Amino acid sequence: MSKQMKLETWSGGWGLPSIDPTCLEIMAYAKFSGVPLKIVRTDNPVNGFMKSFGTVRCQLPIFRHGETVYYDPKDVLLHFCKENYNAEFGQRCADSLAYEQMVHTRLSPALMHAWWIDERNYQDVIRPTLAKKLPFPLNYFYPGHTQRWMLERIRLHYDLPGDSKDEDNENWEFIKKDVFRTGKECLNFLSLKLGDSEFFMGESPRFIDAVIFSHLAPLMRIPLIKNNLQAHLRATPNLAKFVDRVLQRYFPTAPEDVPAVVPLPGMAESSRRRNFLICLAGLALMWIYAVSHGHVRVNTNRLKMTDLQTLESAVEDFYEANEDGDQT
Repeated sequence: MSKQMKLETWSGGWGLPSIDPTCLEIMAYAKFSGVPLKIVRTDNPVNGFMKSFGTVRCQLPIFRHGETVYYDPKDVLLHFCKENYNAEFGQRCADSLAYEQMVHTRLSPALMHAWWIDERNYQDVIRPTLAKKLPFPLNYFYPGHTQRWMLERIRLHYDLPGDSKDEDNENWEFIKKDVFRTGKECLNFLSLKLGDSEFFMGESPRFIDAVIFSHLAPLMRIPLIKNNLQAHLRATPNLAKFVDRVLQRYFPTAPEDVPAVVPLPGMAESSRRRNFLICLAGLALMWIYAVSHGHVRVNTNRLKMTDLQTLESAVEDFYEANEDGDQT
């Protein structure tokens, strides 16, 4: 397979090559392993969905190599091994696997809570950042749908019933304290493991370094309003130096100085057409929903709407009714 490997990702900010941990994980491991991976910062999670209607894929990153398309990071990394770029991923030691599991079960929930559950961080930092990056009309509803999906992931992680984080404030207050406690413990373990070394498993970076970097870098660099875990990380010198070391050695160019995509003839028109079709499909579905639920009355001569507030209510009901489908 001679075609170039490409990875569609979220773009960067605050000195990061991407603001998304999953994108960072693949990008970092590709750098560590010498993979000739072309990064295409699309900021458009619908790209995968629009080209594969059989499955709902509204997320990044998306990996492409010829006719091969992967969405799961593990599939991407195994593909690197198949192409003879550092088979270490498929032969990781028990120690490495244990630290990977710790990061995913202890640190990842803390990041999800800080970004998506803490309302002030979400409203003041995360939502406006994504809204600025996303194309129209995704910038209006994708951040909110992602927040609800993350809320469900946190709920499942703690086996918490209910449909709203306001239903049981006592449980959510416990979760807030627990994610900070377990996240802080994880950082302490990682700091102890790293010690004075440059990397976690030897003199050169491995997959475990990519996993840890992809979680620590956004935690340290994205300026959240409220994040005690961020303060704890910055007060842990060897972990902070580890993040800076990886950024300086493997991502020396500020991502905001690098053009995301060089437009090709017809690309802009194609993108506008795709976004128009997305918007048109959404309006059509809202119209059907409004008619079927009696918010809009139709006769043989003309359409009658009760008032603007009723139509707005229909739109809100539509999005609430379709939240489950958007979270798949």
